[in-house]
Amino acid sequence: MTNFEQLDLHELCQEVASECYEQIMVKNQELELIGNKALINGDRFAIDILLKNLLSNASKYTQEEGRIIVRVSHEKAGITLQVVDNGPGIAPHDRERVLERFYRATGDQQPHEQPGCGLGLAIVQHIVTLHNARMKLEEPVSGTGLSVTIAFESR
Repeated sequence: MTNFEQLDLHELCQEVASECYEQIMVKNQELELIGNKALINGDRFAIDILLKNLLSNASKYTQEEGRIIVRVSHEKAGITLQVVDNGPGIAPHDRERVLERFYRATGDQQPHEQPGCGLGLAIVQHIVTLHNARMKLEEPVSGTGLSVTIAFESR
């Protein structure tokens, strides 16, 4: 059951970033939050889980002293959330598959020693669908890492 309400996505990003701060600092990673107040209609619990999964994955798969950027922006069609890291990224042929439950990307781009069961991005995809949003996984402009962009439509 969902409980939709008006949420400030930027504020939620700040809260989740502070909760994930220890994990990020252990690896001496840089975390930057860009943007300002951005209202969406969403389920607070679900959006919290979405943000924790994205930040946790970004930190887990990004190397020591890596960089993670969380950007909340206003677009014509609505609010956009983007989480970008400079880790190994996900190969283009695996980007759709990592949204499936229990699938974990393998190969040269993913460190095999990382614990997990392959549910994080599948859960994120479910929450995105629940909010009638769209998600895109791609290589960042920098050419290294992963960029996850979620577009929430204006209501």
